[in-house]
Amino acid sequence: RAMAIQQQLASDPSSLPFDEVVQCNIGNPQALMQKPLSFHREVLALTIAPSMLENALKLQAEGKPTGFQPDVIARAKAYVDSIPSMGAYTHSQGIAKIRQEVADFITERDGAEFGKSNPDNIFLTNGASDGVRVNMTTLMRNGVNDNDGVLVPIPQYPLYSATCTLL
Repeated sequence: RAMAIQQQLASDPSSLPFDEVVQCNIGNPQALMQKPLSFHREVLALTIAPSMLENALKLQAEGKPTGFQPDVIARAKAYVDSIPSMGAYTHSQGIAKIRQEVADFITERDGAEFGKSNPDNIFLTNGASDGVRVNMTTLMRNGVNDNDGVLVPIPQYPLYSATCTLL
């Protein structure tokens, strides 16, 4: 509907009591002009282009500017050192080092009263949509005589109803 309203505003600006549409898509913060998080993108750049990481490490050792913050270089090196080959398939739960970092974060965030988080119980996905799809696929049976249902609160993120429709 937002696109139709934008088109209406473009063709007849006085047809509505406002002059712009503010996109409120929670899945795309850059559409709202939020500055992208550079740390993760820079770490990813160095891990998928090992020659960039090698060059950054060399420049860093020489005390020269690298174009990257030291923590970016350190994190990228730790990731590259923890996997046999960048671009190769990883464990289906995700890279062990990253799962351990997530477990440590959860343990620190939630405190000792909940016990230590176990990286073996953590599954990394390609974002929220993929995680929801995997979980809902696991929960719902896919057969002709199955009558599984999913309760989705309203208002809701459209991902849930869309995933239910696909399943």
